[in-house]
Amino acid sequence: MTKELWYRLKELHEQREHVVLMTIVSGEGSVPRKAGAYMLLGERGEQHGTIGGGAAEYRALQLARDLLQKMIENTDMRTENCSVAPVIKQFRMDGQEVFGRDMICGGYIRVLFTPVFKEDPEADKWMDEGLRLWGERERFFLLLPLGDSTERVQVFSAAALDEKRKEGSLPEGFGATHSADKMIWETNHGKIYAEQFGIGGKVYLFGAGHISKALVPLLESIQFDCVVLDDREELLTKERFDKAAECRLVDYQDIAKYVSVTEEDYVLIMTRGHRFDHEVEHFALQTNAYYIGMVGSKRKIAISHEKLRSEGIDEVLLNRVHAPIGRPIGSRTPEEIAISIAAELIAVRSHQ
Repeated sequence: MTKELWYRLKELHEQREHVVLMTIVSGEGSVPRKAGAYMLLGERGEQHGTIGGGAAEYRALQLARDLLQKMIENTDMRTENCSVAPVIKQFRMDGQEVFGRDMICGGYIRVLFTPVFKEDPEADKWMDEGLRLWGERERFFLLLPLGDSTERVQVFSAAALDEKRKEGSLPEGFGATHSADKMIWETNHGKIYAEQFGIGGKVYLFGAGHISKALVPLLESIQFDCVVLDDREELLTKERFDKAAECRLVDYQDIAKYVSVTEEDYVLIMTRGHRFDHEVEHFALQTNAYYIGMVGSKRKIAISHEKLRSEGIDEVLLNRVHAPIGRPIGSRTPEEIAISIAAELIAVRSHQ
């Protein structure tokens, strides 16, 4: 679930609407979306997110509407046991499912339908906790009970979850791991789908020029938090970078004074000149940044690297720099270059 979708879920809950949260908990074969795709359907018909589109999503929405109707009929949350439980449904993608023959990918998805009642005070707690942890850039898990589970939806920080495991209140093992951050746990109370969030660091964009201006909204739309840095205050405006998490005025001669880069962060070097690129690259190579990329021609990059070698930077460190940055798609304009950079960061993040 993206941060944006989490906010939409919170908004619908604050508007006192019943909501069905649809989650792909597993997928096999050639399918448009796999584990970790989410979609919301509100009581008034508002939809957010996608689980792949097409006939499967259409049927999923039909099922979600039926579930919402049952929720409306069972709004008494004073009882300990809710009469509307989560539902899990498998959709085949080989054209044989009764919902139609327009998706013939040749696989299947299993979708979890989680009812979120408008008067459920526990929903407020886990939604708020998730947003708090996300805002603090702390890893956390969303735990969604599957259809046979008597557990409730919960959010735990990764640290808190480790403590619960040590106490024995959560299982040590889990089954059917889908990826490093999505899994299904077997518990004494049934199965739980668990997904980790808050993964990935900030993107530090050094240089507030045309490429950064085109790149920031693109990266923000795919869930990268961007910090734009430059020594030109007139470019660091809210109007120019309204999608940036932050803009910082820096002195390129003393970058470490303004920035603390972690091993999860990305550094993008796209300043207005060779000298400033050199200063930023020299700084970046002294950090544990997960990714360092630099815009520029091969000649410009070669000049910068030769100067760094003369300053004692060895080849191993220089090989950390992705340059020229971006996927080779023949990009020329700032907007096209932004797309090529975003594509590269998506690929890099998928391995992170």
